[in-house]
Amino acid sequence: VKIQAPFEQKHIVMIAGGTGITPMIQALHAILGDVPQQSKDDGTKVTLLYGSKVQEDILAQEMLDRWAEEHADRFTLVHVLSHEPKESSWDGVRGYIDRD
Repeated sequence: VKIQAPFEQKHIVMIAGGTGITPMIQALHAILGDVPQQSKDDGTKVTLLYGSKVQEDILAQEMLDRWAEEHADRFTLVHVLSHEPKESSWDGVRGYIDRD
């Protein structure tokens, strides 16, 4: 993955929903590396807003959560669930990704 822009990126914000996470994962591999020792720490921070309907629909959750833990200083992950039942144990963000 080649990341290019007409300016030096300091903070990249990614917004994905459902299967749209796939290209974001590819970019995250390039930014964060597959394991912490391979990480190119160029100072770039990444925030990923990832929307799904219910918790079971979150693709690659284990890998994304691991990256968020291993790269906590550079990678922020926010899962947003739109149709998670109120009685579920989910304690994350509920609703839709919008301007607010």
